[in-house]
Amino acid sequence: MKPEKCQIKHFEVDDLLLKKAGKYAKVIELAADSLFTRHTVAKYTGVDLERDILKAVAVEAVRATGAIGIGFVKGFGLNRGAIASSFTQNGECIVAVGKSDEDIASAIRRVAALGRGAVLVTGGMLMAELTAADQTQAFFKAAQQLGSGLADPLATLCLLTNTALPELRLTSAGLFDLAKGATVPLFE
Repeated sequence: MKPEKCQIKHFEVDDLLLKKAGKYAKVIELAADSLFTRHTVAKYTGVDLERDILKAVAVEAVRATGAIGIGFVKGFGLNRGAIASSFTQNGECIVAVGKSDEDIASAIRRVAALGRGAVLVTGGMLMAELTAADQTQAFFKAAQQLGSGLADPLATLCLLTNTALPELRLTSAGLFDLAKGATVPLFE
């Protein structure tokens, strides 16, 4: 059962920094017009707009445990800002994708303050928020202004946490590989 409101443990932007990095990182690659993702590996350079690789974060939002999963996603298309949502398959986390840790943190905190919803943030400024279905068109337009060419960026974001769909997903425990049925390290 999905909780009525999100509850997250306070976190700092530094909590979104990777504690250790390797030469190659696993990347959740979005498949065009599909719910499925591909498990790819890319040379680690952090967020890389030229390759359309953004940071993805999932923060546990039911018991306020402070669990934070960090990964990378390719194909989201944002060239600035961050998008975050609590509208996930199981409702257990707030998931965000973005260019900077600061915008990702701002977006996650705003969703938590709303209790439930989705937001777009750029440069620390709120661009759009969604708490009701009648706000979706304005929200999608704001996502396009940040560079996303996805037909439904909100659905794409929300399904990043669905561990029943192939191939690689993000949870507050980290990356989940459906083929292995387990969480896997971010770096090779």
